[in-house]
Amino acid sequence: MQYSTTVTQKGQVTIPVRLRKKLGITRGKRIHFYAREENNQELILRPEKDFRELRGAFKSEKRYSKNAARKAIIKDVISGEV
Repeated sequence: MQYSTTVTQKGQVTIPVRLRKKLGITRGKRIHFYAREENNQELILRPEKDFRELRGAFKSEKRYSKNAARKAIIKDVISGEV
């Protein structure tokens, strides 16, 4: 797929709808830009992974409930560990 767009006076561009849908880019989603080092004429953009997308990525024998996790976070915040 190849698309063209125009850079505005403020340096902004519009990402075409098809690409936004394909990459899962929605309003408010953060995007990271990289210049390819071996060729300064290319730009790579990657949407930032949403924390919720990581669900199930790590396996553990121990199971936690939402309430137990919430209590542990509150405990850490109160104790100043976070």
